[in-house]
Amino acid sequence: RAFSAHGYGPKLLGIFPGGRIEEFIPSRTLTKEEMSDPRFAIPLAALNAKLNSIEMPLPKNPQLVPVCRSWLARYVSNGGGSLVMEQTAVHGDFESKSLSCLLGTEHKYAMMLSTPHFPKVLTVKHLEEEINEVERFLEKQECPSVFCHNDVVPANVLLRDAGGDCEEGDVVDESRLVIIDPEYSWYNHRAYEIANNLNEYGMTYGLPTPPYYDTDVEKMEDEDLSRRFCSAYLDQLYKDYDTTEKLKTQFLTGNREKDLSKLMSEGRRYLALPHLFWGIWNLLGDQELGMLKDSELLLAAMDRFIMYFRFKSNMYEY
Repeated sequence: RAFSAHGYGPKLLGIFPGGRIEEFIPSRTLTKEEMSDPRFAIPLAALNAKLNSIEMPLPKNPQLVPVCRSWLARYVSNGGGSLVMEQTAVHGDFESKSLSCLLGTEHKYAMMLSTPHFPKVLTVKHLEEEINEVERFLEKQECPSVFCHNDVVPANVLLRDAGGDCEEGDVVDESRLVIIDPEYSWYNHRAYEIANNLNEYGMTYGLPTPPYYDTDVEKMEDEDLSRRFCSAYLDQLYKDYDTTEKLKTQFLTGNREKDLSKLMSEGRRYLALPHLFWGIWNLLGDQELGMLKDSELLLAAMDRFIMYFRFKSNMYEY
C-alpha cells in the first residue's frame, strides 16, 4: 500500500480479505538486453535512485543480515543441511584472488580465498560464519541505509505501451518505466541496491533448457556499465538532495568526480552480497517450493554461492 501511495508500481484500487485490486497497466516487461541498453538503463537508474530516496514505514536499519539469518534458520528447521557444491552456469575455472599482496601475509583475510575459492562442501555453519562476516563488514561502511527494491530484474520492470517501441538511439521517457513487485523491498545500504543492479546485467533468466538461466561474471564487473548506471543514479541524487547538508546525509560531497567514483566503488565492493542473499533464497525455495516449472533452484543456489565467493575479495579491495 505504501509503495503505491508513493507513486510506484500499479495504483492500488482496493483491498479485500486475501487479496487486493490493482490497476491494469498496458505494458510489457523489459528484456535482458534492454536492462543494459543506455536507452533504458539510464532512465531506470534515475527511477531507482528516486525510489531509494522515499521514506517508508519500515525498520530503517539494513535488513540483509536479519533476513539471511531468518531464511537460513528456516532452512535448518526444515531439515536442511550441507551442500555438495556443483558449478553449473558460472563459467570459467575461477582461481581465487590472493589478498596477501593487498593486506599482507599476516592479515587475517590473507588466506581467506585459498584455492579453490569456494568450498567443495558448504555447511550451514560455514554459511552462518559468512553471514557474520558480512555483518561485521556492513558495520564498518559509510553508506546510507535507504529503502531498496532489492530485486530490479527485467521481469519486475514494465514498459508502458506508447504506440510503438523506442526508435533506435532514443532514450525512453522515465514515465514509461514502472518498477513492480516490491515483495523483497526493505531498507538496505544504497550500495547493495547498486550492486544488485550491476549483478543483474550478468544474469539471464527464462532460457528454454536446464538450468534455465545463465551468468556472465565479467559483465557484472563491467566498468562502462557501472559508470553509466552510477552516473544516472548520481544525477538523480543531486536533484533529490540539492543542498550541501542534504548531500552529507548521503555521504556525498557535491564534487561529481569524487561522488561518481564513490558510487562505483560502493557497487563493486558490495557485488558479493546479493549473491549470498539470493543463494539462501534459492536454497530455501528449493526446499519449500520443490520443483517449479522451468527452474532449478538448488543449482541456482549453488551458483549464487559460487559467485559470492568469487566476488568476496571485493569487500576488502575497493
